[in-house]
Amino acid sequence: MSDKLKLYKTGETHTNSSEVYRQVGDKPRGGRLGLTGIYYIGDSQNMYLCGKGYVDEYGVWDGEPLYPVGFSIELTSDDKKE
Repeated sequence: MSDKLKLYKTGETHTNSSEVYRQVGDKPRGGRLGLTGIYYIGDSQNMYLCGKGYVDEYGVWDGEPLYPVGFSIELTSDDKKE
């Protein structure tokens, strides 16, 4: 089980409206091209690593999901209050 990523919900929202997760210890961050750094989107069953953000004629977009990863979600103190 140690080969699985430990992720937490950051409170960030991907441009496709999905909740964003990062590895425990990584802080949320963004830039001119949306979300930056390594981040994941998904749910309790499936999680996907996202690529780099991009700009097209319609606006600025966060990176697209690239491939699924093995993971476990670590609850933060905010999650435990819900």
